[in-house]
Amino acid sequence: PKDLAHLEDKPSVLPFIKLNEEFCDSDFLYTHKVMFTDLDCNNHTNNVTYSRLALNSFTPDEFNDYNFNSFEIHFNAQSYLYDNIKIYKKVVDNKVYVQGKIEDKQIFNCLFSKV
Repeated sequence: PKDLAHLEDKPSVLPFIKLNEEFCDSDFLYTHKVMFTDLDCNNHTNNVTYSRLALNSFTPDEFNDYNFNSFEIHFNAQSYLYDNIKIYKKVVDNKVYVQGKIEDKQIFNCLFSKV
């Protein structure tokens, strides 16, 4: 709407980290089948769904033990109803990388870390 108020202040934006972590079969955790409630109004998987899939790679205790203070996610490709997204997770030092793939196509990459 034209009368919508816009803030002048811009959020502090740190540069994106290049997420090139390689995953192998032993990093595989689970498969998520995209369902109707995962979709946005354009019938693509909603970005919030990808964040939820990344968070679901942890148990509550595991997540709390890491005590992260940084989360970055890169949306690389779209997915659609009934796609099967394979979720992979890799721990490197105090960072946890999570990736969602359909076959060989990276759908999203994310990083949980302590800055």
